[in-house]
Amino acid sequence: MVLQLPFFVNLNMKTICIWAMLLITTAIAGRAQQQTLEAQENQIMALPNDTSKVNQLNKLAAKIQYEDPTRAIGWLQLAYELAEQLKYDYGLSVALVHRATLFFYEMKVDTAKVIMDRAHQLVQDKTDYASRKHSAVIIQRYASLYQQNQKYDSAVLMYQDAVARFKELNDPSILIVSYYNLSNIYNALADTENALLYARETRKIARTLVDSTYIMRSYMALADAFSGAKNYDSVFVISKKGLNIANRYNQLFPIGKFQLLLGTYFDYRAQYDSAIHHFTSAYNAFNTINLGYETSLALYHIGHAHLQKKNFDVATNYLQRALAKSKGLKLDQVMRLCLVDLAVAEEYLGNFRESYRYLKEYIAVNDTIVQRNNRKLVYDLETKYQVEQKEAQLLLQQNEIKQKNLLNYLLAGAIISILIISFFMFYAFRQRRRLQEQRIRELEREKQLMASEAIIKGQEEERGRLAKDLHDGLGGLLSGVKFSLTNMKSNVFLDADSALVFERSLDMLDHSIAELRRVAHNMMPEVLVRFGLEEAVKSYCESVRQSGIFQVDFQVVGTLQRFDSNKEIIVYRIIQELLNNATKHANATHVLVQLAAHENELSLTVEDNGVGFNTNKLDHDMGSGWTSIQSRMDYLNGGIDIQSGTGKGTSVQLTIPL
Repeated sequence: MVLQLPFFVNLNMKTICIWAMLLITTAIAGRAQQQTLEAQENQIMALPNDTSKVNQLNKLAAKIQYEDPTRAIGWLQLAYELAEQLKYDYGLSVALVHRATLFFYEMKVDTAKVIMDRAHQLVQDKTDYASRKHSAVIIQRYASLYQQNQKYDSAVLMYQDAVARFKELNDPSILIVSYYNLSNIYNALADTENALLYARETRKIARTLVDSTYIMRSYMALADAFSGAKNYDSVFVISKKGLNIANRYNQLFPIGKFQLLLGTYFDYRAQYDSAIHHFTSAYNAFNTINLGYETSLALYHIGHAHLQKKNFDVATNYLQRALAKSKGLKLDQVMRLCLVDLAVAEEYLGNFRESYRYLKEYIAVNDTIVQRNNRKLVYDLETKYQVEQKEAQLLLQQNEIKQKNLLNYLLAGAIISILIISFFMFYAFRQRRRLQEQRIRELEREKQLMASEAIIKGQEEERGRLAKDLHDGLGGLLSGVKFSLTNMKSNVFLDADSALVFERSLDMLDHSIAELRRVAHNMMPEVLVRFGLEEAVKSYCESVRQSGIFQVDFQVVGTLQRFDSNKEIIVYRIIQELLNNATKHANATHVLVQLAAHENELSLTVEDNGVGFNTNKLDHDMGSGWTSIQSRMDYLNGGIDIQSGTGKGTSVQLTIPL
C-alpha cells in the first residue's frame, strides 16, 4: 500500500525538520498560552470580592469565549453571582451580554434575546460613559439578532442607531462591528456597491486602531464584499493575509471564516479538491466552537463542491446534513441553497420524486424569503434614517438660533416626519406587491424552462439512441445482407436479365445503406461529439451544398472553443432547423451561415436571399420549426433578432451566452 500525501510532495529531510520544528513551536505556544490563562485566573481569584473583580472576570471570559466557551461560561457565572451580591448593575449587564452572545452563536436566538432584554434594563437609564457605551453595544447585539433571523430592515435600523451612539461616544473600536455587519447585510442583498462601501469603512478604522482583532474583521468584511462582487482574486489575497493572522493568534472563528472564503475561491476556479479541503477546515473550526449558522453553511459548500465533481451520493449526504441543521436553526438562506442542489443531485441519481419534492420545498422557502426581505424597503429605511438625521441636525441648529420658535419647529418636524413615513409605507406596499407579481412571473418562467429542458434533453437522448440503433442494428443487418448477396452472385449462374436485376438490387441496397448512415448522422452526428460545433456545422453545410438545394457559405469569426456538449447539440439543432426553414420556405439560391465567438458569448447568423416574409405575422403564424427554435433559445437564455421582408430575403441573428 502506498500512502498518498495530498498537500506535501517530495518531502526531503530539510523540509521534514522544518515542519517538525513548526509543530513543536505550536505546541509550546499553546502550552504557554494555557499557563498564561491559568496564571491570570489565579490572580483574579485572589482579588477581593469587589466590582474590580467582576470586571476582570468579564474581560477574561470575553478574551476566550470563542476558543474555549465552556471555560468562559464558568467565569461569567462567577462574575454574574458576585455582581448580584454587590448590586453592581453594570458588571451584571456585561456578564449577561457575554452569555447572550454565546447563546447567539449557538443559534439559541430566543434565549439570547431574553438575556439581553434583562441586560438592557440594567443600564438603559444610566448616564455614565461606561453604561452609555455598553447600552450602545446591546443595541448592536439586538441588530445582530435581527440580522441572524434575516430581518434585514430591522437590523439596518438597529445598526444605524448603534452607529449614531458610537459616534457620539467617539469610540471607533466598537463602530467597526456595525460597519462590518452592515457590509454583510448588503452583501446578502447582492448590493456589492454598499457592501464594499461599509467594508472599506471597517478597513479604514482597523488601520487607525492597529489591533489584530479589528484587522481580521476588516479583512473578513472586504473578502466577503469582493466575493459578492465575484472578484475572487482579491478574495484569495485578502483571505490568505487574514488566515495568517488568525492562525498566529489561534482565533477559531476568523480561521473558519477565511478557510470558507478560500474554499469559495477554489470552487470558482473549479479546483474542487482544494475547495473541499478548505471548506472542511472551516467546518472543523466552526464546529469546535459550536457555531450553528457557519457549520451548516460549511456543510452546504462541501456538498456543493462534491456535486460539481459529480459525487452525487457524497454530495447528497452533506447537503442533507446541512439542510437538517439549517431547518433546526430556521436558516432560510442556507435551506434555499441546499434544496436547489439536492433537487439537482436527486435528479442525476434518478430519484425524480425526491427531486420534485426538494424543488417544491425550495419554492416555498424562496417565497418566504422574498416576502420577508424587501431589498427596496431596506434602502428606503436607510434613506429615511439619513433624512431624519439631517432634519434633527437642522432642527438643533435652528433651536440654538431661535429658542422662541421651538414649539413651531417641533410641530413642523412632526408633520414632515408623519408625511415621510406615510409616503414610505405607501411606496413600500406598492413595491412589495410589484415584487410578488414579478416573483410569480419568474416562477412561471422557471417552470417553463424546466419543462423545455426536460423535453430537449429527452429529444436528444432519444435521437442518440435511435441513431445508435439504426447505425449498429439496421445498418449492420443491411451490410450483412449485401455481403451475402455478393457471395451468392459468384456462386449462382444468372441469365442476362436476371443479372441486371440482381445488380440493380445491389445498387439499391448500397443507396439504402448510405441513406441509413446519413439519417443516423443527422440524428446524432459523430463529428459533433468528437470534434465540436465548428466541424459539425461545416460538415452539415457541405452536405447541404452537395445536395444542390442552394449554395451554402460557412464562416467562423474568432476562435471557437469547445463548450458545454449539451449547448453544442442545441446550437447544432437550431442551425439544422434554420437551414430546413430556408429549404422549405425561402426559395433561396444562396445561404450564409456564420459563427462568431466573443469572450462570453456566441453569435450565430443565418442569412438567405429568398422570398422573405412579414415578421409582424411571425407571432400569429409561428410553425413548429420556429416554436422549436424559440424554446431552445429560451432554455439557453439567448436572444433572437429577425430581419426580413417580402422579396428582401431573411436574416436571423442569435446570441447565446456561454
